Amino acid sequence: YIMPEGNITAFTYTESTKKLVITGVNLPSVLSNISSVEYALAPCTVDNSTLTNTTLECTLDKEPTCGDYKPILTSVLGVIPTTDAVSPQTITCTVSVASPSTGLNLLGGDNITISGTNLPHNLITSNISVTLSDTQNTQCVAQISSTGNFVCLTSAFDTSVSAGQSVTATIVINGQTVSNSLSLTMK
Repeated sequence: YIMPEGNITAFTYTESTKKLVITGVNLPSVLSNISSVEYALAPCTVDNSTLTNTTLECTLDKEPTCGDYKPILTSVLGVIPTTDAVSPQTITCTVSVASPSTGLNLLGGDNITISGTNLPHNLITSNISVTLSDTQNTQCVAQISSTGNFVCLTSAFDTSVSAGQSVTATIVINGQTVSNSLSLTMK
């Protein structure tokens, strides 16, 4: 067992620039000693000119995924630990539209594309739950996801749901309830 060298004592993430700044003690100060940097399930490219043994800056290579995160800095010797004083930062996601939103089959089987921002890049590393507001809380099971949208497949609705009736959706992604105003209508 090798005791980790250094630790992360603080970090800041600026969403508008996708810039992550990590501060700590005894951080790798040479790029060749850094295996990877990840934040919000996105890899981060290190700016070599910012490397010191107390600071490094990097830019996310793709959009972050919503949830609560701390950076993961991996050196050639392993993951650099984060001190207990470091709190995760919340990355929020939005949901703006569902398609189709009308003409849903009461028996289920509809693929609904839900669009927004900071959605999961994939379903391997993220969890998406979509619950509809009928009496049995029908699920729309996520099938595929990318940063800008995900597709879910509806299950059969409760027999109390009738043609023309609308339901709303409660969406939870990586433990975060996503505010939305989606309304889905049966055919």
